[in-house]
Amino acid sequence: MTRISSRIDTSGNGRPVVVYNTLSWERTEVVEAETTWINHDDRVHVVDDAGEAVPCQILHTNISGRGTTIRVAFLATIPACGYRTYRVVQGAGPDQPCPFTAGQSFLESDRFRLEFDAVSGY
Repeated sequence: MTRISSRIDTSGNGRPVVVYNTLSWERTEVVEAETTWINHDDRVHVVDDAGEAVPCQILHTNISGRGTTIRVAFLATIPACGYRTYRVVQGAGPDQPCPFTAGQSFLESDRFRLEFDAVSGY
């Protein structure tokens, strides 16, 4: 892995995150990455190797005298027996469409619908 990693072009904006897949089929998994920035901006976004925004979630932020450490989770799709480079970029990313619809007593996605009793909350 070290030999492969040393030959990957990781130049560009943000911090590179190289994700490997040692299986013989493409896989999509949640990946967590942590990075530290020298300033105190706690906004980040993730882009793939084509520069397209990838939905992500900030899991943890720690602001200290060293800067801001941010732990982020994102969905990565990696080719069979290969790798893909993602980038954690500082600053707010483009607005992502919300995958949920919420109403007075329901929350719905393209796969599930949760309904709540308005009186008990269950």
